[in-house]
Amino acid sequence: MVDHGDEGPSDEEMDQEETNQSIDKNPSVKIEGLTADDVRAVIAGMLDAKYRLDETAREMMKDKATKAVALLTEEVARDMIRQAVADAIAHGINRYNSYDGRVESTTTIAEMVSKELTKSTRENYNGPERTVAQNVVAETVKSIFTKELQAELEKLKQDFRAQADEVFKAKIVASLKEAIGLR
Repeated sequence: MVDHGDEGPSDEEMDQEETNQSIDKNPSVKIEGLTADDVRAVIAGMLDAKYRLDETAREMMKDKATKAVALLTEEVARDMIRQAVADAIAHGINRYNSYDGRVESTTTIAEMVSKELTKSTRENYNGPERTVAQNVVAETVKSIFTKELQAELEKLKQDFRAQADEVFKAKIVASLKEAIGLR
């Protein structure tokens, strides 16, 4: 046992010492040449075999390593993508010939966005031809107008109901007074 001075041994150390004494004093099977340390090694091996401690520890480490590699891979990929986007913004993007793969020209992100916004679209065969930008503006205006119009219509409905309630109440009261003879 380890000398701890005034503190005394820990619970764990006391349990271990009790186990050691039990093995030393009361072996259930005596085998010539087998020491208490040999018995401890056999018991540890049996526990490991029963509870698969080594395998469990390896699996835990494997899971941690797999997660660490995945996080590192994701971080590296994000850095590469950031750099590619920064290069595209700074230097443009090469357009390649579809037949032989040679660079035909270079375009910028702004040119690509402009091209997309000015693309001609048609909602149906007989509908008007508009650009993507015109469609976006039209939808935005329609959405805002619809929301504001709906709010205004709701307010008008509430005002009408309030006025109609007052008129109906007045007519009902007048009809009741007339019916019972109170004028």
